[in-house]
Amino acid sequence: MLSHQPGQKDDAVNEVAVWSNSDLRTLGADQRILVELMRDPAARQIKAAARRSTRSSFPYTSWQLRRMRVLACAAGGLLSRRDCRDLTASDEIDVPLSRLAQLAAQSEERGDGNYVLRRGALLHGDVAMSTEFPRAAEPDAGDGQLRIAVEDGRETSLRVTAVHWELARTLLDAMRPGPDEMVRRWYVATSGWMQGREQHDTVHLRHARQLFPDDRDILFLSGCQQEIYASPMVQAVARAAVLPAGFHVDVPQQGPALADAELFFRHALDADPGLVEGRLRLGHVLLLRGKVQEAADALREAARTADEPQLRYFAALFLGTAEEELGHFDIARDLYERAAALYPRAQAPYVALSALSSRRGDRAGARNEVQRVFELPAAPAQRDDPWWDYAIFQVRNVDALFKRLYELFPVPEP
Repeated sequence: MLSHQPGQKDDAVNEVAVWSNSDLRTLGADQRILVELMRDPAARQIKAAARRSTRSSFPYTSWQLRRMRVLACAAGGLLSRRDCRDLTASDEIDVPLSRLAQLAAQSEERGDGNYVLRRGALLHGDVAMSTEFPRAAEPDAGDGQLRIAVEDGRETSLRVTAVHWELARTLLDAMRPGPDEMVRRWYVATSGWMQGREQHDTVHLRHARQLFPDDRDILFLSGCQQEIYASPMVQAVARAAVLPAGFHVDVPQQGPALADAELFFRHALDADPGLVEGRLRLGHVLLLRGKVQEAADALREAARTADEPQLRYFAALFLGTAEEELGHFDIARDLYERAAALYPRAQAPYVALSALSSRRGDRAGARNEVQRVFELPAAPAQRDDPWWDYAIFQVRNVDALFKRLYELFPVPEP
């Protein structure tokens, strides 16, 4: 653990990444028992769930249990405690474990007895983010979660998800007195990483909300996830997915997904009324739900306060759609033109202008606007349309999120 530098794909990450899910679930059981012994190395009763074992009903031999107590003394920074001295724990650990015990003890002296739990969670998260997990050949429910890989609205493969996320959450849940600002930042940063790579995990954000039910950032990312779940591409894959027995797609239908998105964005704005992107996305969701006047009101406010060109672009496009639905065609045209002026090589405003012209019976105008699309650079990468990145735009600051996370838990170089 000490050999790992958080945020890096180093030898420690590579070593742990090759462990199977079966090995990791055994590790998870050991991990829970180790945490329990860190609280009381001399505990007579072990309440944590026993790992699977064919040897006996008890998970450890007497020697193994003693070794777990020694490791708990080191991990908890407790080598000077009487029960750890009675175990002669200091004599039974190597140099790296002695260093870990020293750092844990120093953390304990500062009032934080969670040093190893924090480091372990960071390691598990880094393994999950640094490794492409294998395709699921013949998965069963014991594999945990599966991830559906999607391309152009089609399911292309199933992959086993990282048990490491579950193990990291378990470690952070074990913190005493409870989750703190570092844990909150970890959930925000890791959820942002997942959304940036379109590896959505409903369980991860649900757990984050249980710990931090009123947090603006977690509520905002929850709203973004549901907004994405409601998209036609995700809905098509969710409805057509062919999964092994024992699995189901944890994606609600479009209506409930949009309702959840609206609720999360409203709660995020309750926590921070100045969250411009939250108001923008709320307006977009209201528009999709047919609440056009409410959408227009939210989008006007977002357009007024947006300070990034991409946000102003989105606001112009969405508000143009709302005004068009309200029958304000001239205003809608001005808004679409505003979006086109912000990103002249983007095709979405010209498509919207063409559709508006067609709706008004102006066939020549519709053809002219479509011609502007054909005159754009042929390579999609040169068209510079922010709309194509809308599903991940909310996590453009993910590197800064991780930087802020590590500021709260500076880790000494090994």
